[in-house]
Amino acid sequence: MAAPDQEQPDFAAMVEVMNVISRSHLSLATNLQRMGNIPALDAGAQILVELRNIGQRLGALERGVAGISTRLSSADYNAVARLTNSALATTADSRLSPLRTPDNQEVPNFLLTPGDIDRLNSADVNAILNSYGLPTVGVVAVRRRQLKKYLGITMAGI
Repeated sequence: MAAPDQEQPDFAAMVEVMNVISRSHLSLATNLQRMGNIPALDAGAQILVELRNIGQRLGALERGVAGISTRLSSADYNAVARLTNSALATTADSRLSPLRTPDNQEVPNFLLTPGDIDRLNSADVNAILNSYGLPTVGVVAVRRRQLKKYLGITMAGI
């Protein structure tokens, strides 16, 4: 037998230890990947997903509220304009208060008087009715009358 400081390496033991280390690393890697399956450890990711979903829903809600606010502003403005138009001494030359569209915008080239409405051709009446989101059915006279009613012009002025 050789002296302790001259012993030869045990290659079989080294191979066995290396195989054990290899299997241990593989087992460790496999189990580390599975840690994401533990609800307590994955909750952070799930919470982030839910927070993003909540943020998207809040954004949609804010847009909806803004749309409602715009429509309410338009409706308030239009109520005053209709009241003003209905109180006019409605002659063909009475100056009309303009109404706003549902998205609270002014209608370009708004008519100034009921007489202006009476002189509109079919395409012009349709353009104004469309800007207010109103139907464009019937003969021109019916559509003009519909526009006058929408603007708040009293029956005597129609």
